[in-house]
Amino acid sequence: MLITTMSAVGGVGKTSLTLALAEEASRRGISTCVVDMDFSPGTMHALFDLDRYRSITDAAGNPEKAVEYVQVPAGKTYGVLSGGLPHAADVMTKPITETMLQTLLQNFQLVIVDTSSQPTEGSLTAVQKSNTTLFVITPERYTGIRGAILLDYIKSYGIVNSNRFEVVINNCRPGKKQKYVDIMKAPVSVVVPYLKNHSPDKRTMLPYVSGVVDAWFPNTMKPGSWSFGKSGFLSRLKFWA
Repeated sequence: MLITTMSAVGGVGKTSLTLALAEEASRRGISTCVVDMDFSPGTMHALFDLDRYRSITDAAGNPEKAVEYVQVPAGKTYGVLSGGLPHAADVMTKPITETMLQTLLQNFQLVIVDTSSQPTEGSLTAVQKSNTTLFVITPERYTGIRGAILLDYIKSYGIVNSNRFEVVINNCRPGKKQKYVDIMKAPVSVVVPYLKNHSPDKRTMLPYVSGVVDAWFPNTMKPGSWSFGKSGFLSRLKFWA
């Protein structure tokens, strides 16, 4: 399964959502890989102790072997293909992106692509190939309006069918009206309240994404009712990290 996360502006919690989904899925035994196509220098490297020289830029040069550039952060059970510098966005052409994603999907049950707020050929290719795209906004007026404009752009160019978009509302404080959600013209799948002291590497968002993972993988057991094994593809990845 291929999932894409998007937003029209930065700072709305897109990466937090991506990592929460990866955490929840991997804790259920679903082999999961996060692909960082945000192209913001050092995002994943700042959160995790990853090798800077094994990134999506390197994978672009050999997309058929993209899995060899996936790293498993310490203490995690999902893989990460870290992003490159801004110029890497130009490297991720449609053919390269398609080959890379196909390779990863052959090795992982779930691939989550974290895209940038600025559409690129690579990120739009990922959206086009995705089963679902989660569009992250907050209740603030400008995030909904900018989100609607970006969605209209994507739909007008026939990039993807509109019924594959779902909205995630982040940072909903009590009593905050969600009157700008309707403008997105897409169903709301997740509502996350304001989480004090939250950061992308914390697990505070997990209870709010559990239902989404249930819908994607209905036959998986929730954390607490099983334990991880020591075999399988992810265990081999740990030796490469």
